[in-house]
Amino acid sequence: MIGSARLGNLQYCLETVLEDGVPRDFIETGVWRGGVCIFARAVFQADGYTGGQVWVADSFSGLPPPCAQAIHDVRNASGIVDPIVDIDGIGAFWRRGW
Repeated sequence: MIGSARLGNLQYCLETVLEDGVPRDFIETGVWRGGVCIFARAVFQADGYTGGQVWVADSFSGLPPPCAQAIHDVRNASGIVDPIVDIDGIGAFWRRGW
């Protein structure tokens, strides 16, 4: 959901941290489906890095109710008002081999 440009930037940042030997954990907050964390973990695994944890944090209850103008703006921008994915949905993505 973050798009290829942001995903490319994330890959660059993760690889830079790996190349520089920075001890690390990685956290994604507001995960939606956890794709960024899955990607980060794959980058770490491809490099052979095993020294840190990948954390996923979310309320798993959606966004707080927006004001009427925010609903109008979001619908006009994306057609999605509140893309809620529950914790079981996140777990399903992680169980697919990660």
